[in-house]
Amino acid sequence: MRISIILLGAFLTETGLAAPFQNLGFDEANTNSVRFQGRFPTSDLLPGWQLFQGNVLQTNILYNGALEFNYATIVDRSGTGIYGTSFTLGAYSLVLNDFADHFNLFTLVQRGDVPSDARFLSYTFAGSPFQVTINGQNLLPAVQNGAVNPIEILIDVSKYAGQNVQLTFSGAAGVFAPNDPAGLRWLDNIQFEVPEPGTVTLFGLGGCALLAAGLRRRRR
Repeated sequence: MRISIILLGAFLTETGLAAPFQNLGFDEANTNSVRFQGRFPTSDLLPGWQLFQGNVLQTNILYNGALEFNYATIVDRSGTGIYGTSFTLGAYSLVLNDFADHFNLFTLVQRGDVPSDARFLSYTFAGSPFQVTINGQNLLPAVQNGAVNPIEILIDVSKYAGQNVQLTFSGAAGVFAPNDPAGLRWLDNIQFEVPEPGTVTLFGLGGCALLAAGLRRRRR
């Protein structure tokens, strides 16, 4: 299943010219023509991204919406009223719920250029965790900041620096947070990051907290 998603996403995105990643923080959502709640084109709410459920490309997603199970929605800060707590860091964030169908999980896909000086990929999530891949290779977190929501993850992507790659975020089948029986996955603030001089050495010595504090963020 995962291979077919990657191949399909590659087919749809490989044809474009090399370009920087777009809309990593989800704040480029075009909500000018949408109502407060409803289902709208994915191209408007998730520009730059493709979203699959299983092998099916999702052409529409919700805005500030929630169904019982199996939905994807862009939420703004007013989403607090829907979920009880908002973890939106900027203008918008993405919420996925695929609890009811463990075999057709949502996969978020984008192809773009990793900055030539990038050392880490970071993102913030709440609820159940994400599985992250580049070119189909699972990426393991190098640093996790926090044990309660929201949680920031840092992944070493230095070997992909300067390359055009396919980046995916998806749920891990059957893996849900103990305190999140609904299976919500809240994603925001994806960034490629460059550490300040000297912090890579700290990372090698186990200074994870100092590394995270010393990163000079560059949103691409």
